[in-house]
Amino acid sequence: MKGSRKKDEMVNMIERALNPGAFISYKQGWDFILDLGRTKDRLDTLASDDPERAVELYELFLSGCYDKAEEIDDSSGGLGNFFQELFLGWVKTRRQAKCDAQETVKQILAWIENDNYGFMYEIEQHVAVVLAKPEYRLFVQHFEIQCHNACHQLEKKDLLPIYKYPNAFRLPAMTLREIYSAKKDARSYLKLLEHYTCSPKDSLNLANIFYMKKKYAEALDWVQKGLALEKQGNWANETAWGLKDLQQKLLNKVGRTQDALQAAWDEFYEQPSDYSYENFMTYVPASERKAWHAKAMTTAAKGDLYGFIQLCVKTKEWQQLAKRVASLDHPELESLSHFVMEGAAKGLERQFKPQAAKVYRALGMRIVNRGKSKYYMYALEHLCKARQCYSKSGLQKEWDTLVNFIREHHSRKYSFIGEFESIVSGAKPGKSETFEAKAKQRWKKLTTA
Repeated sequence: MKGSRKKDEMVNMIERALNPGAFISYKQGWDFILDLGRTKDRLDTLASDDPERAVELYELFLSGCYDKAEEIDDSSGGLGNFFQELFLGWVKTRRQAKCDAQETVKQILAWIENDNYGFMYEIEQHVAVVLAKPEYRLFVQHFEIQCHNACHQLEKKDLLPIYKYPNAFRLPAMTLREIYSAKKDARSYLKLLEHYTCSPKDSLNLANIFYMKKKYAEALDWVQKGLALEKQGNWANETAWGLKDLQQKLLNKVGRTQDALQAAWDEFYEQPSDYSYENFMTYVPASERKAWHAKAMTTAAKGDLYGFIQLCVKTKEWQQLAKRVASLDHPELESLSHFVMEGAAKGLERQFKPQAAKVYRALGMRIVNRGKSKYYMYALEHLCKARQCYSKSGLQKEWDTLVNFIREHHSRKYSFIGEFESIVSGAKPGKSETFEAKAKQRWKKLTTA
């Protein structure tokens, strides 16, 4: 009876968490998923004590989540992600409860086949990892048989990239290679590759398998093959962006530290950025960091403007950044994303106020020129800081020129120009009024004679 009561309590808890019939908006989604997670934690605890009872509760919970798909704005994918975690918990609990392996696999495949909401998308590789050996063998055989049957129906021609095959072969083959990757099964993966052309993505998958097995020389061979394949043409979604990073790690692992540094430097040289800088600097000996840093800054200065500013912000090279900003015209700065420009403005403000003013001006005008009215408050904040920097730098003429330009070209942007004129007079940009403040003001206006 005690176990039954515990089960009934869990049923009630699951129902309360799912709140059937109530629509969950996007804003409510985060708290909703957190509550589901707390309920799952309780269920996981029960599963470790009484897996037989927990199996049924997992199934109720999964079914309830699936029904909830029509009652939630799941734009963030939170419910889908939670469903997969819960599903894997169910798989593990069936194993602990010693449920029939064939029945477990049958139900998993049925869920994959009948899923209408994408909750089971690419779950096969995760399922494969948590299955026991008998279940795994049955599970993987399902896709291997599909591939085998499809191969017999294909015309005997030269091997093609996997994406050029009919779905009857392509889909199970793509699933198998993800399963083999997750299980670090190089032998089965290589056997599968006998049926289609190896792509850069396949090379990366195999390289990762050998890397995880600490077979670094073999992993490096596959990386080199993948990089060679990348140069042979357009691989669509079979390209592999991680090959160069893995190449550098492997070169370092096999003792070819100078080659690792050169490979990382080549990547930085091709596309300077804060990420590629940080990456190649990991291979630079401490005694050589200063020289390599100087070399990197010189290279970045010749390349993409965004990448150079990004690198200056990361390495706090404010003097070089100030010099570059001074050489740019306003439209060039306004074309750059605020993600890097805000960091540049703040960094320059302490010692290089004229250049900081120029960047703050660009940040503000970028918004105003595009007429993004809902962001005007941010534009006003940037322009206020520009005014302060111009003033402290003795550059009143530059500020006056900007004011005249805005008055001439943006005077009809009524939700902006009034606040801007307040800044011109020396005020700081106002904050948005609260509902309470607006309501009180409206009441006073309507009730005052």
